[in-house]
Amino acid sequence: MTKEQAIAAIELVELLYDPSRSNDADTRAVVAATAARLGIRPIDAAITLSERHPHP
Repeated sequence: MTKEQAIAAIELVELLYDPSRSNDADTRAVVAATAARLGIRPIDAAITLSERHPHP
């Protein structure tokens, strides 16, 4: 993983986990662009993070 990919991964986690972010078109566009930098689809990132997120 390159430094750029690591930064993109951190940004993606922050985008998907931040409850203060709205689910508007702008946010979805940033998520899509960030996921693209990693060569993955946004839905795949969301599913992976969801599986790893501790559920109460």
